[in-house]
Amino acid sequence: MNVNTLFYRILAVLLGTVMMSFAWPVRGQFGHEWGAAAAGALAGAAVTCAVPWKSSRRSFAQAAFFGILGFVLGGENIPYGATIDYILQQPSLASCIPQLLSILFTGASWGCIGATYLGYALSEKPLQARDYLLIIGLGVAALIAIFKLGESNAAIFITFTLLILVLQAYNFLIVKAASVTVLGLCGLLGFGLGFLGAVVILYYGDKGLLPGPVDWWTLRDQMWGGAGGMAIMLGAFFLVDGGKPPFPISSTWFQRLGFAFFGPGVCAVNTWNVSTKWFQSPPAPDMTLAGILILGGSLFLFLWLVLLLVIKAEVFSGPGLNPLILACALAAAFYLAFFAIAKSIVYSGWGAWETAFTLFVFDTAIFLMSLPFMLLGRENQA
Repeated sequence: MNVNTLFYRILAVLLGTVMMSFAWPVRGQFGHEWGAAAAGALAGAAVTCAVPWKSSRRSFAQAAFFGILGFVLGGENIPYGATIDYILQQPSLASCIPQLLSILFTGASWGCIGATYLGYALSEKPLQARDYLLIIGLGVAALIAIFKLGESNAAIFITFTLLILVLQAYNFLIVKAASVTVLGLCGLLGFGLGFLGAVVILYYGDKGLLPGPVDWWTLRDQMWGGAGGMAIMLGAFFLVDGGKPPFPISSTWFQRLGFAFFGPGVCAVNTWNVSTKWFQSPPAPDMTLAGILILGGSLFLFLWLVLLLVIKAEVFSGPGLNPLILACALAAAFYLAFFAIAKSIVYSGWGAWETAFTLFVFDTAIFLMSLPFMLLGRENQA
């Protein structure tokens, strides 16, 4: 496939949108850190799989790692569940402007922090060890500050605002990478407007003012996840048009680590969370299904790790890279999509989640159909 055609770009942007649309519900179901790690890994995978630079393929591991780091840090954010419930109880949106601004900031800061770290991972300028240590240290310092200051919304607002400003200022003064600025801005706008728009849609849908089944308008996680994913992909292609391919970390051991984590690692964490919840509150007296899933998942992880140990090193840096990424992405998609559906169906029943189940199946189908075009298309030599 010609990677310079409009059709290719539409598929690529669709890929990122779909991946994040079912990654974000996973984040909500499995908790802040574990779920945000899945969303961050898929954000990094979407960009490096779809953007037609060969150096993007060789940046897969660092993109997955910094995507996880950034979205986990941003996930330690202002709680929004109670705020959304409050908004839904109000007679009009005009009466809850402060709460809507809080939702906007929650999405904007989350997306900006995650996408900024992703921008550092995909920097077209080579980063030094001190750069990596600094940006990681800043994130850890922000996390410690939030824990020390407690759950004050004002403290979190100030901490995350300072973190974003310092990360962007360091890039502007020292690194000078367009990827950090562009992706950070796209994350801020995509997730900020996505969060706000999804809550507005949820409000009017909950009031019965939108057509169709009410359940369709309650899929807020899918809406803002998809909006953020689309924004990041558009930013990535803006960098492509500007001739800004990432400078890869080509170390074989680091690539192996990235593949090992993305392929089975994220899935293993989610499998563990689901199986733990099932054993604590079994959906049925017979635990055969849970046992089969745990044993099957364990066998998959074992075989995958064996493959990573015996596979030739050039697979991680040469033309044979694409099929391996394809296998990783497909495995993660199957696992994440299944568990995103399963937990809700087990605990909520089919009625409330019938539309969500349909949407997940639709998203996964588009993802699986479009991904081979993304990965097996021609690459620009960079």
